[in-house]
Amino acid sequence: MSVRVITDSDTGLQGQLAKKFNIVVLPHYLISGGRAYNELDLPRKRMIGWLDEKKEVTTSHPTVQDYISAFETVGKEDDDILYVPISSQYSKAHDISLAVRERLSGLRIEVVDSKRAAGGHAMFALEAARLAQGGEGIDAIVKEMERMDGRIAEIMVLDSLSQLAREGRTKDADAALTSLVSAKLLVTHRGLATPIGKARTNVQALDTIIAKIKEDLAEFEAGDVRLLIEYGTDEELAERVKERLASEFSPSESWTIPTSPAALLRMGKSGWSVSWAVVN
Repeated sequence: MSVRVITDSDTGLQGQLAKKFNIVVLPHYLISGGRAYNELDLPRKRMIGWLDEKKEVTTSHPTVQDYISAFETVGKEDDDILYVPISSQYSKAHDISLAVRERLSGLRIEVVDSKRAAGGHAMFALEAARLAQGGEGIDAIVKEMERMDGRIAEIMVLDSLSQLAREGRTKDADAALTSLVSAKLLVTHRGLATPIGKARTNVQALDTIIAKIKEDLAEFEAGDVRLLIEYGTDEELAERVKERLASEFSPSESWTIPTSPAALLRMGKSGWSVSWAVVN
């Protein structure tokens, strides 16, 4: 029996990359002016406009019906289901999916907390889907993702933690916010977003990211790395980042994609991130 991976739209994976890895993507929702917008259908230009207008926007997890529909549809194909939600400390998605699983007792559904958001969440789902496409069974995939947990990381480069702090999605936000002076904030995910340092420029931020990837390669005695670059609105910057990383590591795979609207809300238009998985 094959395994199908389901994940959330905050990953930014909708489109060709999701299709390549046979991933089902559930929608998160953005709420503005009393109306809920399906993230999979919301043009990023509208989200950018809301940011420019400083509109109040909040987010919400997939609905119970979203889960039922996706789980039942995949289940009809005789697939086991591995759902990889956004960090359980960010959203109720993890808990709701478990409740839905209890209602659909005839299906084999495993839920693995990604402990991440945006690009890191995407990389976690991609690695799970890679194993599924390789023919691994669901028990083996769950076990391997537990082993891979420390090998998958992300660093976001932000101008501000304002939105993350407003939503209660970051640790130690006050100190980072009060000391921010014309600097890029470097933020990583481990359950919640955690500020780990600052850089004056994007180049300095990338230097820090490269050093961290090298540390992970050495720690795990790994010979390869897979990379995912997500960007707000500066696609040229993302391509320069990709080129620099390629020259440093010669990764077996490297992708560049725009952030989802929800991630754009939290990262800002100038935000970007690098996520990686170090592999033997």
